[in-house]
Amino acid sequence: MRLCMTCTNRPGLLLDISQVLANQECDIVALEVVKGALYLECYLAFAEQMPELIRALQQVEDIHHVSEVAAMPSKERAEQLEAVLSSLQDGLLSINLSGIIEKYNKTAINILNLKADSLEQPLPDALLDILFISRTIREGHSFRNQEVFIAMTGRYCTVSTRPMRNENGKVTGAVIVLCESQGSWASKPKTLPFKKNQSLFLTGQTLEASLGAVEREILQATIRKFHSSRQAGAVLGLSHTAILKKLKKHGLQSGSY
Repeated sequence: MRLCMTCTNRPGLLLDISQVLANQECDIVALEVVKGALYLECYLAFAEQMPELIRALQQVEDIHHVSEVAAMPSKERAEQLEAVLSSLQDGLLSINLSGIIEKYNKTAINILNLKADSLEQPLPDALLDILFISRTIREGHSFRNQEVFIAMTGRYCTVSTRPMRNENGKVTGAVIVLCESQGSWASKPKTLPFKKNQSLFLTGQTLEASLGAVEREILQATIRKFHSSRQAGAVLGLSHTAILKKLKKHGLQSGSY
């Protein structure tokens, strides 16, 4: 049973309500306080007990009216939020400081190709970097309409982020809005623009050295094309941190990001 009790708050009010419930042998399931009212969910010993319980609660000092309600306020708010999220055409995610998904809608799941049961699961590190989530949490400011390519899904999308803060102003996570797009920059290249007739495999080089030369050329060509280490990481399927390390290893410029 769920009840709404309009009341005037005072010290000892909850104690008096608890005493009534104890006398009626009712178990408290939940109790929520909103301005000017208390909401109570409890189990009755037997169904016929409800009128007697309501009369007893109305006799408590500073309780003005008691009525039955269909749902607790928190459940109503959750259902309203879920309805709003489901109606959004854009994807929406909320992530905590540990990179755990706390809320999402179906559009976000589709864009990022996540599992339907991703709630309370960590978002992949690559996505934390590509979607500006790590920087939003670390730096504490928003990013607006950042266009990215998500290599693992083959999709372009526009990303906007906003840090979530507690009452003390401390960042507690981030909210991310995703809008799928075709991408304003050039499509992901099927081949990279190597110099014509260039031979990367030089006689006398070890396999490790030859592969290093190939890696350097790929990085250099991708950075030259996209002018951004972050976008280069998205195209090559690497995290932003990994790209920066490889650029430093090969003595290349990281570009704008």
